[in-house]
Amino acid sequence: MIRQIKRSAAILLTFLKHWGILRGSGIQIKSSNVSHVDVQVFDHVFIKDSTIESQSSIHRFSTITNSSIRGNKIGKNCSIGNSDIGMYSYIADYSMVNNTTIGKFCSIGPGFKCGLGSHPNNFISSSPFFYDKLNDTSTSIYTEYENILIGNDVWVGANVFIKDGVQVGDGAILAAGSVILKDVPDYAIVGGVPAKIIRKRHSDDIISMLKELAWWNKDISWLKANRKFFQKSILSLEDISGLPN
Repeated sequence: MIRQIKRSAAILLTFLKHWGILRGSGIQIKSSNVSHVDVQVFDHVFIKDSTIESQSSIHRFSTITNSSIRGNKIGKNCSIGNSDIGMYSYIADYSMVNNTTIGKFCSIGPGFKCGLGSHPNNFISSSPFFYDKLNDTSTSIYTEYENILIGNDVWVGANVFIKDGVQVGDGAILAAGSVILKDVPDYAIVGGVPAKIIRKRHSDDIISMLKELAWWNKDISWLKANRKFFQKSILSLEDISGLPN
């Protein structure tokens, strides 16, 4: 009963403080900095200790804790914790993202999982009972969680899993259903269980130019002015030779 009263009070407080951005019922926003400019929050969303910037939308039954959402679309039934998501990236439905930094302009498909932690494989037991429940010292016996870094302009297919501690380079493509256990180079296409490099998206000279250009850090006016370069196949350096730095 007391728990239900506290939840009802939190929902009422959220309504009084953030009513202009709410698009449903059962929403709780606690100890967070939430913009009221072009932000939409839908049914039964829970937000705590987070920053939600303008042009963000968080869909029903999703949870955001200790994270920064920077103009992103977060699908329904997503869980985002201890993470930072770059501008213009989106995360589709039923995804779980923890301890992860995601760059700008990333496309994350449904069912994505990362930052779930790991277990020791060379102890007597892999159970956390022995390194968590019985750990009565200040020293860490086993590092269960490691940060994950996903670069800019990365396309993650449906139902991809990324192991803790992995880094994914700019422009990479992770094929649907892949299990990513190792770092992924810039502009590599990987797939499989475990994932292996299939090929590069572009030649080395084009990749070098794109990395130097870092177009994802350009302002919107630059991107709009040079949109034609982003709407065609890039087969050689000549195809992007007119792209200003």
